[in-house]
Amino acid sequence: MYRNTYLLINTDSYRANVNTLRHTAGKELIAVIKANAYGVGDIEAAALAMKEGVRFFAVSSIEEAIHLRKRGVRGEILILGYVDLNFLDLVKEYNLSLVTVSKDYFSSIANLTGVKIHLKIDTGMHRIGILPEQAPEVLASLNIRGADICGIMTHYARSDEKDEMYTDQQYRRFRKVIEELHYPFRYIHTCNTDASINFDDPFSTHVRCGLGLCGYSSFDSMLKPALALKSEVINCKRVERGEPVSYGGHYVSDGEGYILTLPIGYADGINRKYTGNNVYIEGEYAPIVGSICMDQCMIHTQRPYPVGTPVEFFGQHIALEKMAETLGTIPYEILTGLSDRVSRRYIDNEGNILKESTPRLIL
Repeated sequence: MYRNTYLLINTDSYRANVNTLRHTAGKELIAVIKANAYGVGDIEAAALAMKEGVRFFAVSSIEEAIHLRKRGVRGEILILGYVDLNFLDLVKEYNLSLVTVSKDYFSSIANLTGVKIHLKIDTGMHRIGILPEQAPEVLASLNIRGADICGIMTHYARSDEKDEMYTDQQYRRFRKVIEELHYPFRYIHTCNTDASINFDDPFSTHVRCGLGLCGYSSFDSMLKPALALKSEVINCKRVERGEPVSYGGHYVSDGEGYILTLPIGYADGINRKYTGNNVYIEGEYAPIVGSICMDQCMIHTQRPYPVGTPVEFFGQHIALEKMAETLGTIPYEILTGLSDRVSRRYIDNEGNILKESTPRLIL
């Protein structure tokens, strides 16, 4: 690591979350590691999950899937999003599974022999997938053309809400489709992290979890937050009373305390709207002052700190959920917004560094 800004990943906590989710749901786990495993690193996340016996992964694109295969990830890989069917040869070559994006998605392909497909039923998300009434026709059409129809799935739109009425409505629609199809699907899956924890689904065989592997859910659970975003002090100074700090001079020093500079900014994933909120440094909660810059930001502390002192943006002392709430967003957006300039440092429960990534720019 050359730049002292990093995402700290507790591998023991990540592995524990795999088993917690599996035990809570009472089902096998599909590890969702799209978007670079929500910032963890897709290859590293897959390796941690595989150590706990996971053999099924889900990603968003053919590029993400091929990246896993080229790095030695075996087992099932399901692409959750749209794939241009001009690249069907790559889907077969790398042994990948696709979803039914729409009723006519596969209509131009006469021979689907060897293509693994999961029927995606749109029960109320209204993003991609086939409508419940279209399922018999689509299933028959795919069968005639030799497809390996190995799974069926849906996606809950409101599983993070305490009111389960809409989720239950979607579940009943989905179950009705399966019961009417009378087809021996190997994989039946509906639940994301929140539904896996908070919604009882005795019918499916697997759950699809991504954020929960990192230790986060909208509901109380036994999950262990596995991530912490940290930077380090690179400068510490007193600024005279009345002197402006950072672009635009929107913050003016009161002449008290110290201004510390950190090598992290909005190009690393810290939203400029986070100015004025606290970070944590050795027992002190210190506000970010002045406009957050592209590569740096400043904080105000009551006492001086030496260069190299760690500073936490979220982690043990500042919850990721709290940061997301402050920004009016969700943990997913913050984690996936962390750029590849931020190094990844993998540790165990004792704090031993197991591995450290190198930012892409110097590879």
